[in-house]
Amino acid sequence: LLFVIFFFNDTATTEIYTLSLHDALPIFFEETNIKSITICAQSRDWLRYDLPRVMIGKALKGQYRGQRQKWFLVSFDGEEDEIDVERPGGGKFKAEFSSWKWVGLDELSGLIVPFKLPVYDAIVEEFGAVIEAATGSSTPLRR
Repeated sequence: LLFVIFFFNDTATTEIYTLSLHDALPIFFEETNIKSITICAQSRDWLRYDLPRVMIGKALKGQYRGQRQKWFLVSFDGEEDEIDVERPGGGKFKAEFSSWKWVGLDELSGLIVPFKLPVYDAIVEEFGAVIEAATGSSTPLRR
């Protein structure tokens, strides 16, 4: 099993407030080109972070003070060549990312800006338990 964790925020669309697991699949495809996933869990709560004062008015199109996010844990069932964050949907959708890589849960805290760290810590704790129940290990298997 290979697990992927991703989120959606409530600043992207008003539809996000009623986002269901079924709705998450096409949105995930639009950002990553990935279709071969099985959704395993979603975060119990919406998780929030606030921008540091120096970023307010600049980051998030200058319109928001932070984000409220719903997170999903999925099992990736495909091959790596399916992933294309630079031309998702064969170029049909605007790229939101410039690169990607597989990392273990224990590596996330070193990759995250400090003001978002409490959100990531909460997700690692919540989804780590799901991953451990499925695999016997709290670290997702990587390719």
